Amino acid sequence: MTSCRTSMMLGSLLIFIGCTASAFVTRLDHLYVTLSLMTGLGSGMVFAPSVVIIGFYFDKYLNVAIALVMTGGGIGMLVGAPLLGFFENVFGWRGMFLMLAGISANLFVSAMIIHPNSVERSHWGNRADHSDHPGAVTEKPLDDPPSGPESHWKKTIKTSLKVVLSLPMLLFYSSIFLWSITVSWVNMYLPSYVMFNGATMTQSALLFTVMGVCNIVSRLLTGFTVAFVDKFILYCASFAIIAVLTTGFPFVSPSLTLSMAFAGLMGLFTGGPYVVLTPMTKDLAGLAHLATAFGVEMMVSGTGYLIGPPVTALLAESSGSYLYSFVFAGISCACSAVLGFVLIKFKQPRNVAELDIYDPECKSPRHSRPSSVLYASQLSTPGVPSAYLEIRPRTVELLVPSAD
Repeated sequence: MTSCRTSMMLGSLLIFIGCTASAFVTRLDHLYVTLSLMTGLGSGMVFAPSVVIIGFYFDKYLNVAIALVMTGGGIGMLVGAPLLGFFENVFGWRGMFLMLAGISANLFVSAMIIHPNSVERSHWGNRADHSDHPGAVTEKPLDDPPSGPESHWKKTIKTSLKVVLSLPMLLFYSSIFLWSITVSWVNMYLPSYVMFNGATMTQSALLFTVMGVCNIVSRLLTGFTVAFVDKFILYCASFAIIAVLTTGFPFVSPSLTLSMAFAGLMGLFTGGPYVVLTPMTKDLAGLAHLATAFGVEMMVSGTGYLIGPPVTALLAESSGSYLYSFVFAGISCACSAVLGFVLIKFKQPRNVAELDIYDPECKSPRHSRPSSVLYASQLSTPGVPSAYLEIRPRTVELLVPSAD
């Protein structure tokens, strides 16, 4: 309802206040408010827009851009734990929270430079003000309701709900929920499993290093791989392989070497799906509803991470073995892969038709600025269905949904 920049600025402010307040608490339950609630809410308000904004700026190279962003996030997660340990050893736990608050203040600066482009502004239903660009034109979507911003917000929310609760998106949410259960189980209990089989604590901690490095490499490579492999196929194949690995791992000898190999393969095949998540959402929900749909996906994923560990731990405790937990996690991931294959049927191919806007039969105002955004009602041409338009120099690209 606002913009990616506004959401990120509010989120970074919440993180800063939450981390700063955490440094001065005197009781553990205070951290539920300062750290869990404020910092957690702020993190969500920063993460989702930082990914969604890439979808507004990139189209042809979206996968590569997302890969670079996710790689940066993976590096941050890899160095985060030892960095926090260093802060705690040097400054104490209160000083550690103050250092985190100082780092989070940089998020506010990062948010300020994320300037909403014409595509994002059009999707928020606002007038696209391009007065800061010489020779640019000011455009207003012609299908805005005339009854004011309140009615427009209601229409926007109603339309968004219709899209994000559609059958393809519900299948996608289910798939995300199921693989989140698997990944959360492996991240939470793999060290305990290898220690149960004779490994030391240092050796078990090394598993996360191997998994993290492989995950970073996977995220970077996936951005270039999807130029040759369909992202839906890559998504399904990754979780199908993870399902096989997770189900079969407890049946092999639990040596440290095999555990390291398992951790490395898990890192390789879990990194790629994070990269294609946004492009897949853009294909299924459309650019106009990318922010809302991605937010729901993150909520569903978080729910899977929340439910997965206690459910699988209950299976391990009741059976006295990790076997059933691994099998349950593998079956969950296999179901996620199956739902992913079903999603291919709902993928909307983008049939692109190029029209010369200087053609007399193409009745539209002349535009010279690249990537200016109009709505379909601003263009009429014989025999062409209404569609979302992106004005480029001398051509109009019609992104025509196959179903509509």
